[in-house]
Amino acid sequence: MQVSNRQKSNMIGVLGVKGGVGSSTFALNLASALALNEKVNLVDGNLQQPDLATLLNVSPRFNLQDLSPRLDGLTEEMLASMSLPEKDLGNLTLITPPLILDQALTIAPYALVNLLAGLRQLNHTTVIDLPKIMDQTLLDLLDSLSHLFLMIEATVPAIAAAARWLKVINDLGFAGEDLTIVLNRAGGKNKEIEGQILQMVKDFRLLKLANDFKEVENAAVVGLPLVLTAPRCAYSRSLKNIVTSISLEYSRS
Repeated sequence: MQVSNRQKSNMIGVLGVKGGVGSSTFALNLASALALNEKVNLVDGNLQQPDLATLLNVSPRFNLQDLSPRLDGLTEEMLASMSLPEKDLGNLTLITPPLILDQALTIAPYALVNLLAGLRQLNHTTVIDLPKIMDQTLLDLLDSLSHLFLMIEATVPAIAAAARWLKVINDLGFAGEDLTIVLNRAGGKNKEIEGQILQMVKDFRLLKLANDFKEVENAAVVGLPLVLTAPRCAYSRSLKNIVTSISLEYSRS
């Protein structure tokens, strides 16, 4: 399988090689950092186990179920209903599946593909926390991205999962400036495993996120992105470097 030639756009995907590597936290903070300067849509692609609303401690009045019948004609007004004014997140809107499982099961996975197509027409930046199931829906989601962040961490299960995903992603045609591998919780005690990861991804661009577990947990408790609650912590500083690299790529495209 191969994705088609991707047009330069502002569709950014975040994919964790497995659960628990910090992809949802990264997607939230990446979108929040970008939203300081532009309109950003944050999409939770995990239809049955959404995390982003939980990280923000919100239960949005409107969700993907409300948008699904109207994806062919998305408007600025529809997206405005997805904002979270009580959280003071500026230009960030959250599009999440219903938090009640019975309601989430009524949404066809392909609705995510149609959603990104509609958002592209509005020319907004979109960050999507991608589902981790390799099927036609994920393939088409990947096909619509301008950039993919692959999240890994220095554990044995994550290394095994990363090896599988890297093969798939390479077969799909992601390379060079289209793909960034993010090593989360870098600089921990697993130096040997980190060394194995560095060797495994030597042909890819790799960026590191600092291990800042306490600050990440505190941000989740108050329900705000870490880049807003602790902008000077190690995690936020390393994430801002990633945002800078994205901005430079956009300016060159």
